[in-house]
Amino acid sequence: MFKSDLAKRFVSLLSIDIFLKIVGFLLLPVYLKLMSTEEFGIFNYAFSLAMGLSFVMGTGQHIIVSRFYHNDEFSNQTIKETILFGVLCFISLYAFLGFYFEDYFISLLFKSDITRVLYYGVIYLALVQALNQILMTYLYQSENIKAVKVKSASDIIISHGTALSLLYFLAEMKSEIRIYAISLGFTLSITYFFFRKFKVKSFFFKTFSSSLFKRGLKNGIPVAIGSVSNIFINLGDRYNIEKLLDNHQLGIYSLGIALCNVLFVLFNSFQGAWWPVVFKEQNLMRSLSRIHKAYLFFFAVGVLFYIGVHPSIHIFTKFGVNADYLKTLNFLWVLVLSTFFQICSMLIGSLYEIFEKTYLSVIINIIFSITNIILNAYLINIYGLNGAAYATLIVSAGLLFFNYIVARYLLKFSKAASFYKSQE
Repeated sequence: MFKSDLAKRFVSLLSIDIFLKIVGFLLLPVYLKLMSTEEFGIFNYAFSLAMGLSFVMGTGQHIIVSRFYHNDEFSNQTIKETILFGVLCFISLYAFLGFYFEDYFISLLFKSDITRVLYYGVIYLALVQALNQILMTYLYQSENIKAVKVKSASDIIISHGTALSLLYFLAEMKSEIRIYAISLGFTLSITYFFFRKFKVKSFFFKTFSSSLFKRGLKNGIPVAIGSVSNIFINLGDRYNIEKLLDNHQLGIYSLGIALCNVLFVLFNSFQGAWWPVVFKEQNLMRSLSRIHKAYLFFFAVGVLFYIGVHPSIHIFTKFGVNADYLKTLNFLWVLVLSTFFQICSMLIGSLYEIFEKTYLSVIINIIFSITNIILNAYLINIYGLNGAAYATLIVSAGLLFFNYIVARYLLKFSKAASFYKSQE
């Protein structure tokens, strides 16, 4: 299906991800028992919010790695020092904004009365994950698969170990505990791998490149702006559930989201092996053909996943988990199909970065983020949780359709695409 080197890398990464997700999946009933439905709902919402904010706070600096790592235009050391400079600037800025506009952001993002501890936990986790995203992109582009597997394992082991220990011994603040435990796990592993694998020789920016920094901003700022709209695309359903319904309903819906995240983890493994190949490939039409094959692969994975996970929810309730979670089965297939559309959209969206036209995805995302909020608010009022799932499906399908049309247009009319086709 793919070249042997891509297949081997994917299988290598997939093996560790399957093991780690099995661990997380087996621990899910434990978390559902240790946390009430309301606590699980607000944690899932806060965690997803932090993951969305991390793309904003990283300001697209990971794109510098993806776009220029395999390009001889800049040295590896120049890329690392330029990224470090950008990260220090933007994380400082976003941390200040989060503190200064605290009351405004809390009222905008949460209906329920949340503690300041949870709010700053979201900010902290978002900052940590922004650093983690850049580091992982570097490890993937360097094709250091062993380091990627060790890094992923350390994140899971430290995070789950800390979270379960604290949840068991402390009865209060369970949502806050999980947020900070996960943040601690990422912080420790990032610190270790940053100095061992990133290997920045100087913190004085001796090889800093202003031209690279400007090009990074040119492509990164649209990504950051687009990430704001992505938050409302990915969180539009839970945002409206939290505002219009209650945390109990949010917890039930969040279980479906948590299960579908398994597919995103598998996709991230695929993307880690896929991106170095894409950015080194000179025949983009061949890349498009691979994208089509990837669509078929993830559709098959989605079907098998749904068949396997459907009875698991029944099994959860046999071990003392709240039977209300069975309501997730009413809309689980819709969420799985939505996840498939989102994965396909991200695959075709990689072509924007190759052509350095990330602003196109921003325009599309802004339109659909507004659509998502309005559609969710309308359908949730009528159909409840089922309405949220169907709104997510409609938006996900629309995103895929428009991203695919625009990407094909770039391939057809770009000079670069014409050059690549002439080499066939």
